[in-house]
Amino acid sequence: METDANSNVGHKGRFYLTKHIWVPQEPIENLNLKMSDMILRRMPKLPLSGEDAIRVFPVLTELKKSHDKIKADLQYLLSHHDEIPALHEVHPRDLYVHGRAWRTFLLKIWGHEITENTAAVPDTYAAISRIPGVHTALFSILAGRAEIEPHRGSAAGVIRFHYPLIVPKEPEKCWIEIGGHHFFWTEGEPLVFDDTREHWVKNQTDETRVVLIIDFNADMPFPVNLFTGLRYNLIRRSAEVKEQVQALYRRDLAPQLAFLDAIRAALPEDGILVEDLTQVGYVARIAFAVHGPRQYISSGYQGTLGHAYPSALGAKVACPDRAVVALAGDGGFMYNVQELATAVQHGINVVAIVFNDGAYGNVKRMQREFYGNRVIASDLVNPDFVRLADSFGAFARSADDPDGLRDALEQALARDAPALIEVKVGEFPDPWQHIVLPRVRG
Repeated sequence: METDANSNVGHKGRFYLTKHIWVPQEPIENLNLKMSDMILRRMPKLPLSGEDAIRVFPVLTELKKSHDKIKADLQYLLSHHDEIPALHEVHPRDLYVHGRAWRTFLLKIWGHEITENTAAVPDTYAAISRIPGVHTALFSILAGRAEIEPHRGSAAGVIRFHYPLIVPKEPEKCWIEIGGHHFFWTEGEPLVFDDTREHWVKNQTDETRVVLIIDFNADMPFPVNLFTGLRYNLIRRSAEVKEQVQALYRRDLAPQLAFLDAIRAALPEDGILVEDLTQVGYVARIAFAVHGPRQYISSGYQGTLGHAYPSALGAKVACPDRAVVALAGDGGFMYNVQELATAVQHGINVVAIVFNDGAYGNVKRMQREFYGNRVIASDLVNPDFVRLADSFGAFARSADDPDGLRDALEQALARDAPALIEVKVGEFPDPWQHIVLPRVRG
């Protein structure tokens, strides 16, 4: 509900590619400003609330249709309130609310779906997925007596949609000011505004306010739409957004990522990593930093268990001057363990890292979770991998933690000889919610 409408106040912000990326070259900067002016002239008249917002953006009724299901998702989410991060914990930026008074549960950021979060609120994400062009979506949870200082978005042409889900009993004491227009939220009544208008939020009650925030690009005519599309893809691929996505991965996959960080720290920038079907390898697909083409090799869609070590031997023969590391589990490595003889005989100096959990770990987890804990033929009886490699004449070391792995890998690479590092591990967190996209219910 709007309590004051003054169309002469509030100014739209200046456009940058992202908050931290801008171009100093005068011709390009002038183009940016010119295109931004064109975008702003073509924006719909905003802000809008209630039925006015629905009339201009009828597609947003998808959320009203699913209101009860979204509220149910939210109640589940709030039952784990202490686990929901503050914005500054997952999205580094200048804007800051003291302590953890402003919590955010990201579902999508500049086109990157946060799959572990969307899996927790499937009906909400299903409703969002029926709205075309959404690039960012999150639950915004603001504690009582908290204030979000005046701020504005950095990219012209982004429309922000607030869908209120929990509103204090005295809504007029919990408000948002957008470019001088004053609103307070009403549950289920949408609010749409131009994100580049300065906005300020204040909750003067003791109760929590929750809104679902959705960002999407405004429709623009040709050729302006080419510019906004290019900008979207630049931001989506920017290092800042990737860092935010990585931070979310680290919350659930910390053990695997610690080992991958150790490998990345020891492996030269032009080194080659060949991953097998193993718990650390699965996470490497989405989180291992690669600095150039043909530096990361997997079995792709074939899912060939045991391929990593012989494939790494081939990569080393093809690129003898580059460090090559094969990353395997105990079960997968045993598929081609005899190739240690090939490496030693022909001086193919690959380092094999074998994560030993005494099982086909992924299969064992699936048997427990999907088949009533009926574990069949997934536990392994393994050799002593260090003594086995040593018996072939390879350099062999063991490690128990990421620091030990980094030290052992640095030693192996410096030796420039066939090598094996055994890393004894326990059960890892399930990575699949981050890798396989969840089904969206219609």
